[in-house]
Amino acid sequence: MLAAMKVLFLSAALLASSALVAAGQAAPAPSAPSAPAVQPVRHVDAKAAEKLLAEDKAKAKQIVVLDVRTREEYDAGHLEGSVNLDFNAPDFEAEVKRKLDPKKTYLVHCGVGGRSRRSLPKLQAAGITNLVHLDGGFTAWEEAGCAVKKPAE
Repeated sequence: MLAAMKVLFLSAALLASSALVAAGQAAPAPSAPSAPAVQPVRHVDAKAAEKLLAEDKAKAKQIVVLDVRTREEYDAGHLEGSVNLDFNAPDFEAEVKRKLDPKKTYLVHCGVGGRSRRSLPKLQAAGITNLVHLDGGFTAWEEAGCAVKKPAE
């Protein structure tokens, strides 16, 4: 009788365990270490970007201006001290990993905002978590009357 009760008890436990697994109630498997949390991208207009850069210049100079236009566009005029990595270049992602410090904050722009917006997920995938997007791009920057470095004429 005691042996029959043990078999009945073990059968019930096994059945209950199977039901939990089938219902997705099993204990979760240990997860892999997570990547750094992706912070939301901050979007600013030209005047807010100009103010942000002026405040940063007075402090620790932690913000890097990242211009993702072509070299030709960049050479025709750009923000002082900016870094140029052509978003359309086949090696853009490799260059990001090679040249950019993921600990820094990047103010990203292109001509009008399309390429720079598309570059954001690639920058985040490279581990860059502090991103500020210049909405309207270089065109908005110029139209707002902000300083532009142009080639000597």
